[in-house]
Amino acid sequence: MKAYYAGLKQGRGRGEALRRVKLEMMRRQGMGHPFYWAGFIQSGKWTALDPLKLSTNEKKALIAFLKTL
Repeated sequence: MKAYYAGLKQGRGRGEALRRVKLEMMRRQGMGHPFYWAGFIQSGKWTALDPLKLSTNEKKALIAFLKTL
């Protein structure tokens, strides 16, 4: 998961970041079986994270979350 979030931080889309991590895991010795990587699935938007392009509901959710900190 560290590699996934590193990909997001580099500006990759969520789908592309997940794809690259899965491919990387498949190439690792002993991690190629789907048991190790198939459980990681994408849900929701596949685009890169861009706080300036959040929908109204996403902005509200983010504000609510930040208020809990």
